[in-house]
Amino acid sequence: MNRPDIEQIKKRCDRATEGPWAWNSPYEKSNGYVVGVAVNLANEFLEGKVDDPDDMVDNILEYHEYQTYIGDHEASTCNYNDPAFISHSRSDVPKLLDWIIELESQLKAAREAIEWWNKRAAKI
Repeated sequence: MNRPDIEQIKKRCDRATEGPWAWNSPYEKSNGYVVGVAVNLANEFLEGKVDDPDDMVDNILEYHEYQTYIGDHEASTCNYNDPAFISHSRSDVPKLLDWIIELESQLKAAREAIEWWNKRAAKI
C-alpha cells in the first residue's frame, strides 16, 4: 500500500467548512437528510445525528454565524449511514491526519536512532 497524499487530504480538510457537522432527516417521508453546522440553544455545536429535526433544520437554514448548510439528499431510498459518516468525517479526518503525521514523525525519529546505533555498532 502506498502512502496517501496526506498533505493534499489535509488541505482539502482545512478548506472545508469548519466542524463539527450534524445531520438529521427533516423530510416528511423520511427519505432524505440534511447535513450542516448547527448549534443548540446553548450555542453548543451539534455533531452526528440530531434527534429534533425542526431544531436542526431551523438552525442550519437560518445561516447564523455558527450555522452553515452543507448539503442535503432526498431520494426514494436513503442510506442513513451516509450522513452519519459525512457529519462525523469533519471531526474524524483531522484527528486521523494529525495522528498519522505524529506517527510518521515518531517513525522517522526511530529510523534515525536505529541508523545512529548501526553506525556506532559498525565501529566496534
